[in-house]
Amino acid sequence: MLATLFGEGTLDDWAEHGMTDRQLGVVLIWSAANIRKPGAVSMQRAAELYDQGEAGKAGKAPANRAERRASTKKRKGKTQARSGARS
Repeated sequence: MLATLFGEGTLDDWAEHGMTDRQLGVVLIWSAANIRKPGAVSMQRAAELYDQGEAGKAGKAPANRAERRASTKKRKGKTQARSGARS
């Protein structure tokens, strides 16, 4: 996708010049928004959106069944009533 938007080898060039994960995330947000509607999002706004997304990850619920089960096992002293029926 980046090659189509920015040219062959762009990601490698950016990495060689020290682009951080955050900077790449900001560029991807900016690119996606402006492909849909040119001029819709500034780089500053893309950075704000990236930071909001990263902040939201801290309180994010476990993504899959195994993670949910592991998180309930960590809670000590809590028991759940089980009916045996599927919900």
